Amino acid sequence: MPYITPDTIPVATRSRDLLIPDDIYILAAVNGALYDLTLPENWEKVGAISPDEIAARMLEMFEAYLTS
Repeated sequence: MPYITPDTIPVATRSRDLLIPDDIYILAAVNGALYDLTLPENWEKVGAISPDEIAARMLEMFEAYLTS
């Protein structure tokens, strides 16, 4: 998977479907992986974007995912 830099992040935001098999273990793994993206320690500073800022944005997306 390519490393995402500010030059490669899409400007527009859009909804995407992710088809997850109806299996509790797979869903738990997907939720765990997405949750890990909400933690600042899993990010590095890129340009002017801090790990806290990107983790906060990921938390917004994760919360929206959980309520959809």
